[in-house]
Amino acid sequence: EGPDTHGVYLDDLMSSAEVVGNVFYDLSGAAIFSGGGRDNNMSNNIIAGCGMGHYDGDYARNSINNIPGDPFNLLQRLASEGIQYQTGVWATAYPTCAAIPNSWTLVQEGLWRNPQGCIFSNNAGWANTTWTYETDVSGTGVFAAYASFTNNNPSQAPLFDEPTSWDRSLRPAEITAAITGFIPIPFASIGPSIPSPSSATMAPPVQTLQSLAVAETEVDLQWSDDGYLRMQQPTGFQVQQEISGTWQVVQSFGPDVDYAAVTGLAPDTSYTFRVQATNSVGSTYSSALTVTTLMAPLVPGTPVRFEAETPLNVLKSIGTKGAVSVIIPTLVSGKAVTLFDVGDAIRIYFTAPTTGTYQIGVRIRSGDSNVPIGTTYWPDGYAFNLDGSSIALTGDPTTVSALSLSLGPTYWGTMFSGNVSLTAGSHSVDIIAKRSWAAADYLQLAPMVEP
Repeated sequence: EGPDTHGVYLDDLMSSAEVVGNVFYDLSGAAIFSGGGRDNNMSNNIIAGCGMGHYDGDYARNSINNIPGDPFNLLQRLASEGIQYQTGVWATAYPTCAAIPNSWTLVQEGLWRNPQGCIFSNNAGWANTTWTYETDVSGTGVFAAYASFTNNNPSQAPLFDEPTSWDRSLRPAEITAAITGFIPIPFASIGPSIPSPSSATMAPPVQTLQSLAVAETEVDLQWSDDGYLRMQQPTGFQVQQEISGTWQVVQSFGPDVDYAAVTGLAPDTSYTFRVQATNSVGSTYSSALTVTTLMAPLVPGTPVRFEAETPLNVLKSIGTKGAVSVIIPTLVSGKAVTLFDVGDAIRIYFTAPTTGTYQIGVRIRSGDSNVPIGTTYWPDGYAFNLDGSSIALTGDPTTVSALSLSLGPTYWGTMFSGNVSLTAGSHSVDIIAKRSWAAADYLQLAPMVEP
């Protein structure tokens, strides 16, 4: 009896509890609260004047995982604690625990993580806001997996009238039905009780605010939602943002909410938030929390082109299949440079106009008559150096040209670098043939800019 949130709180998994023959009265939450445990016997109870008779949710099924180090990694927890749950005295004493599969593949199968074996039967109640409620997070069912859910009477007519006084010495039960052998409870000898306040007498506690996640245009906030006692329980929360020195309300919530997603923010920008908790007595404010959104991903701007043959800088020419030289094939921008022997190499000089982040692209022969059509020179047909150090470039299939026959069956395509930081001034890229009959058209340099 009393204003506590819940009467009995059962564990989320393998709880095997006996909740039999109890009286639950005047609870703001659920008389019997379960998080998805198995083999709980909840029968022959009287539940009156509560927010909820019985609640169950399949949190156990939804929470168990195979993440190393996670507290819900069931098999790791059992192994690290040395419990030989499927052998010896453990299996004999706790057959329900022994039923836990010993592999993650089997853990995920079937309904054993659901509240199987539970009984909610022969319970009577009256004047409850809600009799039963389930939270079916996984969609596999909660009450449907119970062994028994029968013979409950949520609308049992009470056999006594109860005045509203909390003083037991002044509140004898008044029986309205004749019951053979009934002996009145001696309330006067029990003494008075001190009631819990019906409304708040203190402002809510100061909430602790933290950032759960940050993206380019969104910040996810969470606060502690402290204040479970009626005397200081919050009735509402506000997320506020400091704008030009003034706190402005961003979002408002009722009680029992501890999360907000603030969207529509600008990338790479700092924002300051706080949470206001309110009840009938007053308000309190969390400490201010400043969060900076992530920078938006950069995209290539307008590229500048540097031809491979202007001027032609030969680093190495093997000369077996032909010297490194300038040719005029089709489907290129004017001229190209042959790199017919493995090991042939040229250097293209280029200029970065300012210090910043850039993307380098190189237009080269990307394919011949072999499979895959158009990209047989990717990824191993070329090697590249930027200012003398190796750099990786990746071929973009969307840039592959139509078939040209000017060097035999030939396709032309562009390979791109990731983001590279360059100082203003002169730089160079070396193109080295790793496959015969290679060729290079031009280098392009694009500044990386915000979209």
